[in-house]
Amino acid sequence: MLEKGAPLKADQAPPICPVCQNKSSRWKPGHGTSLQTRFGTIRIPRARGCCKRCRKWRFPADARLGRSEAGTPSPAGQELAALTVSKMPAPEAPQVVERLAGVKISAARLARPARQSGRRAERKRQELDEQMSRPGGRAQQDSGLQLKLALDPFTLVIELDAWNIRERDAWGQSDAFRQRGEAPSRWHWV
Repeated sequence: MLEKGAPLKADQAPPICPVCQNKSSRWKPGHGTSLQTRFGTIRIPRARGCCKRCRKWRFPADARLGRSEAGTPSPAGQELAALTVSKMPAPEAPQVVERLAGVKISAARLARPARQSGRRAERKRQELDEQMSRPGGRAQQDSGLQLKLALDPFTLVIELDAWNIRERDAWGQSDAFRQRGEAPSRWHWV
């Protein structure tokens, strides 16, 4: 089903450069590519066009299929690569991916999208740092998060190790403790 559906989705991509949104010229169909998915590798024919503004040949179908850069796997494949390589060395990841997902994929094909995901994360982090260093950056970031949180479902994870809580032991006996030279205990680890 995926091999039938992906080319149909690729054919719906308009002849527009996915980078600068300029209309592509010299439109040429029939350029095939292989796409690593969570179900294995599939072959997709797609068209390419020349962007006069970027001065590069572009494949609009790649953007429509969720491929961020040339040679990247499907979005699910990118996630699979990023998650496994972030948890273990790339040479060990293919055995785990094959065992858990049933997909045979080389270490190089796992490492490349993981590096690309890491670079995107670094760029995003740098953008956020720059935004926060400008006056009003925090307010802009907070308003963006508030809008997003209202619309998108999310999972909140809070981890606590231990903390002090104020609790009164030996209620009404503070004076007796002080007379014996002891300080009444108020704070306790929880």
